Amino acid sequence: VECTRDTTCNGHGNCMDELDNDGNPQCDCDTEWGGSDCSQCAEHYYPEGTCSVNCEASVTCNGRETCDSDGSCSCDNH
Repeated sequence: VECTRDTTCNGHGNCMDELDNDGNPQCDCDTEWGGSDCSQCAEHYYPEGTCSVNCEASVTCNGRETCDSDGSCSCDNH
């Protein structure tokens, strides 16, 4: 099975030499991308589809807010 950045890794990662347990190519995703084929946002990256905003509630929002689906901080109602 041929592995390419554009198809196998959805343009968001590079092909690794190793195959997974099912014999499929594996991707080494760019920092903001995750999933086996680099089609999902990595943890703390938003919004889904572009994954261009990094938001970690304890850091970005000073631990007093949560990260919304677009990566902005939203006040917690405590």
